[in-house]
Amino acid sequence: MMKTKTSSVSQSAASRIRRRPRAWRKLIPYIIVVGMLAAIVAGLWPKPIRVENAAVNRGPLIVSVFEEGKTRIRHRYIISPAVAGFLNRVELRPGAPIQHDKTVLAAIEPQMSGFLDPRALVSCPLIKWK
Repeated sequence: MMKTKTSSVSQSAASRIRRRPRAWRKLIPYIIVVGMLAAIVAGLWPKPIRVENAAVNRGPLIVSVFEEGKTRIRHRYIISPAVAGFLNRVELRPGAPIQHDKTVLAAIEPQMSGFLDPRALVSCPLIKWK
């Protein structure tokens, strides 16, 4: 009878061992998903930035720029004279020396006067017509 009891115990232990792989098979998809999430987090984790360390000392500040640049116009202005006319060619070149009250920058030739129509007469308050 003892032999039957040991054989029944060994059969139940064998059946338990056979049932365990089925439990692991159910966990395999969850293990794969956790592994994929861990790989994504590890791939997107920010990398450390290399920095330089140095001692701080007081001293003079020297700033210099050795580059060429381009200027851009931000605001455009229209400059117009008080009289109608034609601007003569500007004789000066960039970098030319300019002296106060001696150098003429621009010369404007007056335009021929037009006919005085009724609208122009109304706009000229200085002219008194009788």
